[in-house]
Amino acid sequence: MITDSLDDAGSSQRMLIVALNNGARTEIPDSRGMYFPRVSPNGRYLAAKSEDDKTLRLYDFRLKRWNDLAKAKVLTRYDWSAESRYLYFQDGLDPGATVFRWDSETGRIERAFDFSKLLQGGAISCGFDGFAPDGSYLANVLSNVSNLEVLDVALR
Repeated sequence: MITDSLDDAGSSQRMLIVALNNGARTEIPDSRGMYFPRVSPNGRYLAAKSEDDKTLRLYDFRLKRWNDLAKAKVLTRYDWSAESRYLYFQDGLDPGATVFRWDSETGRIERAFDFSKLLQGGAISCGFDGFAPDGSYLANVLSNVSNLEVLDVALR
């Protein structure tokens, strides 16, 4: 299990790997100021964001080093695809609420999809919420009317 720890003021102190069988703790190097850890399903990478929610960082357990992956106005949700190839992330202040994905095989970041049509149609905010068990995208959509909509996002 990986956990982030906070001081009394709520600032991130460091990230720890905690062995569930014996409670042994190992600090992840240079993790001070990082929080909201997400480990890739294959265990190779750890994604985390900076305390100011502006930088998405990636720790490679094999190479034992961090890399700045992306900058944003405000990073909201990020999550790994089931096969660990892609890390999806969203800038909450992007005008189209765009969701991007980093490809672990090529190192490229590309636009996965956005919510611009929903936002133009009256939605107040749209957020990426990860994946359903079948791999489809989950989203939360806040509108000014009380309704429930089921969306199927088709990628190009």
